[in-house]
Amino acid sequence: MPNDIRKQIQFSNLSYKTTEQTLLSYFSTYGPIDQLVLHKDDQDQSLRKGFLIYQNVQSSNDLMSKRPHLIDKRQVFLQRAMPTNVSTSRQCLSETLGINLAVNELFINRLYSGETKNMFINYFQQFGTITDCRVLNSRSQNRKQMGFAFLRFDDYDSIDQIILSRPHLINSKYYHVRKSIPREYNYIISSIKPISLNKPLWRHYAFGLINMRTQEIIYPTLSTPHNQYNKQEEPESIRKSPTSEFELLTASSLSSSISLVNSSIDDFTPIQSPLYSTAIAYSPTTDII
Repeated sequence: MPNDIRKQIQFSNLSYKTTEQTLLSYFSTYGPIDQLVLHKDDQDQSLRKGFLIYQNVQSSNDLMSKRPHLIDKRQVFLQRAMPTNVSTSRQCLSETLGINLAVNELFINRLYSGETKNMFINYFQQFGTITDCRVLNSRSQNRKQMGFAFLRFDDYDSIDQIILSRPHLINSKYYHVRKSIPREYNYIISSIKPISLNKPLWRHYAFGLINMRTQEIIYPTLSTPHNQYNKQEEPESIRKSPTSEFELLTASSLSSSISLVNSSIDDFTPIQSPLYSTAIAYSPTTDII
């Protein structure tokens, strides 16, 4: 499978002096490499992160099993690439936003068949060492109050391997599993609208996470822009915008360049402009969906 995502590893926290050749020399000791990319700015300076794709999955597994790795006297952070198919529906929002986080806890929901701790431990221990398992309300027969479970591992790579190995069939039943978002993260939404009486609606919004300890903001996806609409026929993304469910924090200016706000980029970068206004909103996350 030439495009197998399991062959791809993301790296970050490099030294500024680390070059592509240094990375190729180091990572190739674990197997032949198809591609290696070191991200750089427009001045050709290293952004200290990138990704590599091995020719086989075993090379990726060997590299991850030998952590930590020091390159140019700096410990490099490595993580397996995650699926890029994202969704902004309320049912999939937590999974979409948390897919690239390095976490040690797995969340399992939709339980109603009397699932037990031992059942999950016996199955998921193949992916690594489990340090804790909690199962709640798994015997509920009310589909609106289905149970859920948390499994904690001693290594974030165990969680990534579980996500990449979906679907999971346990005792003839498929279980929905995803990463558990840590408590220090909150949901965040950024929206913009033209400063005009003729177009007063919020036109674009980006879902993301904010780490309340470090103030780091992650935007894994953005809504698709709509350039033409009127009050009578609002686009679907406006009518179903969840912004009203979030607490408004602040307002400022945003770039007049609409190309900054589309579904093909990962970053949502505010730049001052008199033409557009933006609102940042957030709400505490929850793993019970």
